[in-house]
Amino acid sequence: MMDLNKIRVHETINILIRKDIPILSEVIKNGQPVAIYCEQTYHEGINNYIRIHYDKICRQLDSNEITFIYFPLFLEHLDEYLQYFFPDSTGIDTHSLTADSFYKSIAENVAELPSTGHPILLITDRRRNADEETVPFCCYDLDYVDDHQFEYALRHYLPPLRYRLDDEADKMCWAHDDSGYDADQESNDILLKEISEKVARLIARGVNISIIRGILNLHNPSLSKLVITDDFRLILPNYGNREILMSKLSKALYFLYLRHKEGLLFKELRDHKNELYDLYRTVSPREDMEAMDRSVEDLVDSTKNSINVNCSRIKKAFVEEIDDSIAKQYYIDGKRGEPKFIALDRKLVEDQSRMIM
Repeated sequence: MMDLNKIRVHETINILIRKDIPILSEVIKNGQPVAIYCEQTYHEGINNYIRIHYDKICRQLDSNEITFIYFPLFLEHLDEYLQYFFPDSTGIDTHSLTADSFYKSIAENVAELPSTGHPILLITDRRRNADEETVPFCCYDLDYVDDHQFEYALRHYLPPLRYRLDDEADKMCWAHDDSGYDADQESNDILLKEISEKVARLIARGVNISIIRGILNLHNPSLSKLVITDDFRLILPNYGNREILMSKLSKALYFLYLRHKEGLLFKELRDHKNELYDLYRTVSPREDMEAMDRSVEDLVDSTKNSINVNCSRIKKAFVEEIDDSIAKQYYIDGKRGEPKFIALDRKLVEDQSRMIM
C-alpha cells in the first residue's frame, strides 16, 4: 500500500512574481501560462525523473495550455534553438548562463518564497488576477520520495497536471500550420510526415521564444537575402549560408512564383505550362524529357494533387531550417481561392543564375 503521507507535492503556497523579472518578463508580459521547475540545491532524483519523463510532462502541461520550463535542458539545446528561431544571431555567448543563475533570479523576484529546501514547481495561477507589478503563481513543494510516488503525486494532486490526454493520443501536432492552400488532407499529411526530426522535437517540446528573448535580449530576426547561385542552389547567406534543399520540380515551381511576384492562382498555372517546363528543363537538363513533360502536366492539372504536394514540400524545405514565423516570407502561400505568392521583397533576392530576371 502506497504511503501517501510521505508525499507533500500537493501542498500549495500562493506567491507573487515581479513582472519585470529579466528572464521571465517577456513570458509574463504575454500572459503565457507557464510551469517553472526551481531548486535551491541540486536534487539528483527529481532532475533524473524530469529528464526521463520530460516529453510526458510537457504533454500533460500542454494539454492544459501550460508551457513547461526546465532550465537545465533548455540550456543544453539553446544553441540549437538559436539557430532555428533566431538564425541571424551570431557571436552570442551562451556559456555563461547556468541553471543556478536562473533559479537565483527567480528567488530574488518572488515575494515570500518558501525555504523548505525542497525543489518547487511554480505554475501560473489563472484563478487570480495580476496587478500592475506582480503576477500570481501557485507554488508546489516537491517533497520527493521515489519515482513511483512522485509520478502518482503529479498525476493526482496537481490539478494543472491531471491527464487530459490518453497515452495513445501522444501525437505531434503542428499548431501553427495554417497554409491556406487549396489542399486536401493528403497534402497536409505530407508536410506533417516529412518534417524533419529536429523541427518536430523543437516544436513538440514547446520551446519558449519569449524565454530566449528575455535571457539574451534578442529582437525579432531580420530577413536574410535569398541567393540563387549559378548552379540553381538556394542559399540564405545571412543565416550562416544555409542551403534550402528541394526537388528539381519543386524548384522550378518556386522559380515560377519568384518571377510572378503578383502571384498566381493554381488554376492559372496551365497558362504558364511552357514557362514552367522551360524552368524545369533548365534546372534538370539531363532528365527524361517525356517524364518531365508528364510531371509538368500533372503540376498544372487542377484535378490532381501535384501542386499541393509540391507547395507543401517547398514549405517543408524552408521550415526545416528556420521557424515558420520567418519561413513564411520565403515559401509559396496565400488564402484559399486567392492568388498564391511569395511574400519576400524581391530586393532581397540575388539571382546569380538569371532564372527570374
